[in-house]
Amino acid sequence: MEITMLKGLFGRKRKEPLVFLAGTCGNNYWRLLFLDEMTEAGILSSYFFNPQVNPGQWGAEREIEENKAKEHATHYVFYIGDPKQGGNEDSSYSYVEAAITLAQHPGKTVIVIDTTELSGHALKAAEAIKRLLRMRYPDAPIFDTLDEGIEETLTMLDAYFGI
Repeated sequence: MEITMLKGLFGRKRKEPLVFLAGTCGNNYWRLLFLDEMTEAGILSSYFFNPQVNPGQWGAEREIEENKAKEHATHYVFYIGDPKQGGNEDSSYSYVEAAITLAQHPGKTVIVIDTTELSGHALKAAEAIKRLLRMRYPDAPIFDTLDEGIEETLTMLDAYFGI
């Protein structure tokens, strides 16, 4: 989404969803799979904010745009998995952001912690974080797979917006 397109989304009361797609970036393109599933289900792609950009496109202007989208989002989906960047199996920032968002927006946050491609310390940490979040938020939608996160997001959007 271009910044100019987003300006129309802010400053007015939303009657449609704005789902912020948060979590792992790098070379993990989970958002594309997620958006394909949503559009196949008949959900408009304009209902989603995808913060992932191509290498070299991240900067202060894009960060401002992302923060505005977070502020105006009606729902949040976090996918945390292997960023597929050699030697970097961890999305530490995403874990913190997911926990904060879950606390601030219960009932509007979906978290997927996908450990299938993790190993060693990254795997142990991801499993421990998942257990901790599930213990602290027993009713929260915290899943192991993207498919489960997609199903929950569809259910959530239907409940809130009749989509």
